[in-house]
Amino acid sequence: MPKASSGWFLTGTVLVMVLAVVVLVSTRLEGFATCDLLSGFVSTVTPSSATRPAQAQPSGQTPSVRWAASPPLKQVGGYSSSGDNRYVCQAQLPGGTSVLPGETTDSAASCDVAWNGAKVAAQDFTYLDGSSPMYYSKFPARKVVGGRGDTGTQWVCRAAQNGEAHIGRTWSGADACHIPVDGKEMAVADLEYLSLATPGGTAKPVLAVSNVDAQGDAFKMVSSVGGDDVCSKLCSAAPACNSAFYDDGTDSCTLRSAVNPQNLTTRSGTLHLKVNSAPDPTWKSNTSITGTALTSVPTASASDCSLLCSAIAPCRAANWDSSGLCSLKSSVSGNSPDSSTQGWLK
Repeated sequence: MPKASSGWFLTGTVLVMVLAVVVLVSTRLEGFATCDLLSGFVSTVTPSSATRPAQAQPSGQTPSVRWAASPPLKQVGGYSSSGDNRYVCQAQLPGGTSVLPGETTDSAASCDVAWNGAKVAAQDFTYLDGSSPMYYSKFPARKVVGGRGDTGTQWVCRAAQNGEAHIGRTWSGADACHIPVDGKEMAVADLEYLSLATPGGTAKPVLAVSNVDAQGDAFKMVSSVGGDDVCSKLCSAAPACNSAFYDDGTDSCTLRSAVNPQNLTTRSGTLHLKVNSAPDPTWKSNTSITGTALTSVPTASASDCSLLCSAIAPCRAANWDSSGLCSLKSSVSGNSPDSSTQGWLK
């Protein structure tokens, strides 16, 4: 019996040692195909989530925005003198080290980027998807990143030049929006940033202008809406909507992604405009603002005129005269006395 007990003891000791070796080998071979000695099957051991490296955020991206070759809705940022929309685009420049934001149009085959003192036309580019709620402001809540270059993170911005609104780039310490104009890179200090709306933030106000429409840029038309106030609410609830026109003759509501100054026209109904804040109601009596003319359209009141200027990116000032004509200016050079005119500065 003592020999038998000794034999069992030795056998048990060997089994314990074998199991210890199996456990040691299994832990060393984590992530490789190993042989499970207890079941006889081959298994693969997957590393735990704690040992996996974190996935890096792609360069040139901002959470909640999307860049695509054919997005459902292109993000509008500017306008040409002929009335064409300019869209926000992103392109990789020669050398492969810089991905920068720029501008393009429906008829263009390239993304024009302000870079190295020139306007660079990049053939391979993507559009910024305008489905997320975004807006332009001098005081942005969350700047939209458009890429990365030798000056660091590049933010999407826009600026007015020669009566047009151009899309460009800016960065920390730049204090200007660098836009592609006339084959050159131009730095404009008076800029607006493209901002991503803050989740849960207060919705931008929607204000109304009577008997004026900004035709074009429509992405949805709703029939039999049941009134002007419903049309306003539809635009307020749609992140992509920046203006909506209610036709009181047909009870229809047309939602638009932008307000193009070249397309302003007189039309029976109500134009609803999203603005960052209500415009300053202060007008300069008996004063005409001088500067570069942008466009003009009759409005029912001076407040309607200032609202139009507030909603249009290139507009810097407005005149409203005794005939009811609203004249928008893309630049301001001064003012002159005029007993029949009121002047307003943005």
